[in-house]
Amino acid sequence: MRVLIISEIPIFEKCGKEILRNTIEIFSKEFDFLIVISPDKKQIENLKNCNLYSMNCRLFSILNHRKIIGYFYNFIHWIHSLLQVERIISKNKIEYDFIYSIGPMANWIAKKINKNKKVIISRYLGIAWAEKDFNTIYGKLKHYLKNKGYTSSTDLVIMTDDGTRGKEYLLKLGIENDKILFLRNGIKKNFIINNYFKDEFIKEKKIPKNAMFLLTVSRLASWKRVDRAISIIKYVIKKKQTYS
Repeated sequence: MRVLIISEIPIFEKCGKEILRNTIEIFSKEFDFLIVISPDKKQIENLKNCNLYSMNCRLFSILNHRKIIGYFYNFIHWIHSLLQVERIISKNKIEYDFIYSIGPMANWIAKKINKNKKVIISRYLGIAWAEKDFNTIYGKLKHYLKNKGYTSSTDLVIMTDDGTRGKEYLLKLGIENDKILFLRNGIKKNFIINNYFKDEFIKEKKIPKNAMFLLTVSRLASWKRVDRAISIIKYVIKKKQTYS
């Protein structure tokens, strides 16, 4: 079985996407051949049954974080990426049995190129959104493209449960509940408590018994993990409880 993998984010680069690399490595063992189209420049060496075709996203990486220019350039980027994928498939006469798309843009592209109605598995790594903005004009404009991608989901949708309420967002967009596979990402609380000796830690640090504990796990792979740890302090202050 041949799998076409379309990703809008790098899979093989060391940027905190181990879950994607692990998925691809498992695919390489389970399926006959993998065709990966992504922004990656090179793949990991131990994948012998995999062909990587790189998308040019250099300008996107420069403009994406600029508020106004970045917003409008995203539309160009989506169309340009679609044309790149179509060209790669046509030029290399790529055939596949199903598509594994990573990210909303990749999912939109997958649906556009899927002329033979193959199964599409959509993979999302959580989503950043504010519930108060969901039905506002601002929210609809801000997430317009991403929502086009999410609502392009046709078969199975895999959403990471990373605390961003991704499943709830998909349901609000009208994605059917039985199509969504919501997978936990992170470390279980009982694993931390059992393996890092809570009582000994409290004693050593002289922490009051009525203190509130907030646990955050970070590999410092990217700033957002640290950013979330800082943001949670607001929650502590609102609770008005003893904390350390």
